[in-house]
Amino acid sequence: MSEPQPGGQARPRHLLTLAAATDDDLKRRAADLAGAAAGLGAAELCAKAAQGDRRGEQRLAVSGPGAPELVAGLTAFVAGQKATGVVVGRATAPRPRLCFLCTGQGSQYAGMGRELYDTEPVYRDAVDACARALASELEVPLVDVMLGKGPDPALIDQTLYTQPSLFALETGLARLLASWGVEADVVLGHSVGEYVAATLAGVMSLEDGVRLLARRARLMQALPAGGKMSALTLSPDEAAKVVAPYSREVSLAAANGDEVSVIAGVGERITAIGAELEARGVTVTPLTVTPSTRRSWTRCSTSSSASLAPSVCRRPGARSSPTSAASSRAPRCARRRTGGATCASR
Repeated sequence: MSEPQPGGQARPRHLLTLAAATDDDLKRRAADLAGAAAGLGAAELCAKAAQGDRRGEQRLAVSGPGAPELVAGLTAFVAGQKATGVVVGRATAPRPRLCFLCTGQGSQYAGMGRELYDTEPVYRDAVDACARALASELEVPLVDVMLGKGPDPALIDQTLYTQPSLFALETGLARLLASWGVEADVVLGHSVGEYVAATLAGVMSLEDGVRLLARRARLMQALPAGGKMSALTLSPDEAAKVVAPYSREVSLAAANGDEVSVIAGVGERITAIGAELEARGVTVTPLTVTPSTRRSWTRCSTSSSASLAPSVCRRPGARSSPTSAASSRAPRCARRRTGGATCASR
């Protein structure tokens, strides 16, 4: 467990975990730890608990804001009493394969990750590394935009800032989880998330990944305004039929599931289609994106964006990793084979 660093705040809660082969062994470990807790802070106590054999099936987890609460939880467990923040269980199944799905544009908001930035040094270091890589490319510092401290909170919804902000958030989360021993076997990404996935898979360095994405974002930001996107509770086939009469103005942008689709195009037409569908009982959710995003206009920037990719995506010595990103629609210049799957940016 990490202690707060200069400029950060204390972590609001801590998680202490123990493992042992039998119930008696687990109680013995808990009692020994509680007895040795004098003078230890919460982070030090959790680190001490993490030492030793972790393979036993009997498991104990205690959460709390500080060392006194953690010791109280350990003591209650040893005494056979129920207590808030204490969970006991048995791990019998083998470790499942874990997949991280990295999200795309539209999930951002001003202030996202603020508490993690203030309390988790590993997360903060990753975000700061992204900010340093873009220091000469962004007028407003990336961290200020993410934490809502910039001159205009709405900057987070401008593609120029949205995309690198999401990259920093997602990369920071992945690194924080890895510092706790939670690592993915497979990483998948959608749009912005594909850049994150490729970076986590070792295809690109963090600095190269965020710079490439920022340049893509700048190209998209420069496109004409006037477009909109909306998510619909319709199957892709149903959504395709809805937009077919307006193919010059609207297109199916994404098929996110059996009953979830996204359409994009001319703002006025998207609004009109949304109103018609809502009258039919379909749920329509407008997405917060820069107006030109996902419109057919973006095709004019494809060649410019692709020209930036080879020097980054063909990085020599990219490590082979069980963490992989998959896509079947990535431009050729941005594809890279890693760990048996295609790591891609598009």
